[in-house]
Amino acid sequence: MVRTYAVLLMAVGCISACNGAEPSSDPLVRIDTIGGTVVVESVPIAADTARLRTRIGVSGASGPKAAVFGRISSVTLSREGTLFVADAQANEVRLFSLDGAYVGAFGGPGQGPGEFGDLYSLGWLADTLAAMDPGNARISLHSEDGAYLGQRRWLAYSGPSSIIRLFSLPPGDLYTPYPSFDRDNPQHLFLRFRAGWLDPDTVGHPEEQRDVAGSLCRLPGGGISFFANPFAPRNIVVPGPGRTIVSAGTAEGKAVLWNEAGDSIRVWSVGEKPGAFPAAVWDSVTAEYAAYRAENPGADCEPDGFVRPAELPRLSGMFFTREGLLVMERPRAGGTRFDFFDAYGVLEQRVDLPERDPRVAPEFVGRRILLVEKDEFDVQYVALYER
Repeated sequence: MVRTYAVLLMAVGCISACNGAEPSSDPLVRIDTIGGTVVVESVPIAADTARLRTRIGVSGASGPKAAVFGRISSVTLSREGTLFVADAQANEVRLFSLDGAYVGAFGGPGQGPGEFGDLYSLGWLADTLAAMDPGNARISLHSEDGAYLGQRRWLAYSGPSSIIRLFSLPPGDLYTPYPSFDRDNPQHLFLRFRAGWLDPDTVGHPEEQRDVAGSLCRLPGGGISFFANPFAPRNIVVPGPGRTIVSAGTAEGKAVLWNEAGDSIRVWSVGEKPGAFPAAVWDSVTAEYAAYRAENPGADCEPDGFVRPAELPRLSGMFFTREGLLVMERPRAGGTRFDFFDAYGVLEQRVDLPERDPRVAPEFVGRRILLVEKDEFDVQYVALYER
């Protein structure tokens, strides 16, 4: 369901520049200003289903080489409609049309121009395709047909590719996480690259500490294993347009927009209760720990097991469309839900889609949604939806 309402829509710059809020005649939207912070609370709306336009990927090695991926680490989409798929195992970027037809490829393992040592993430610096390559400590730049255009120096900084990745934001800026070395004042730091500028600048936000929920197990003969609880409350921090930062707690589900001075200027929220936590989901996420305990009954684990939450987290991810509008991801039984907000922070549309591979960030361009999913054989494939 796409919501229509009487709020005057403005350009993307409103997210970081508007200090007030337009009045709304929509009874499903409440907009207040509290201490200089605009608080927008939307009432839940019915979810739409998006149309699957293209599926790229096959199970097994019998299919065409172009559609058999070793390990997809990133996907992106040009405004002209070319799909780019980063295969980290092959250190290669493959190009496809909107209908899934193979267009070509570039890259390959190595240290030379246009080669990759560890292909992590794809993004856009204005109209130039950027590829994060911590194996070669650089971000390489390419034209839309794959021609090598140069590089930017970058740290050999690695971690989950769903977190250590490139963020493409208007007006053509490229952000990437950067480690904080200040132990007394830890921050979430992001480097911002701009077209035509050789040196990036830094955007930061104080790090909010939460206890890491999990179980630490020690074997009597030596050896330590840690099992994290993926549904424990955590903080999500991402860069926003115009040197802003957006943060949210997965348990609270409210997104807060912060300016450069560290002042909160906008809050997005949807007033609804989370769903009940399905037993089948809990069994799947704790299967590895259960198998470890069965194989190692003498292990000393602290704590011994996890407590299943009564409710699903209110939030599982935050993203921005290429146009700079916020998208909040919420878990649901059997899949995922994306909430799309307009420039004023009003919930405009929500879309229910199948479960995606959480290791690969989704991409949103216009009304197109690009996801990486898995088939019944646990093989990755690319799915392009239109909402």
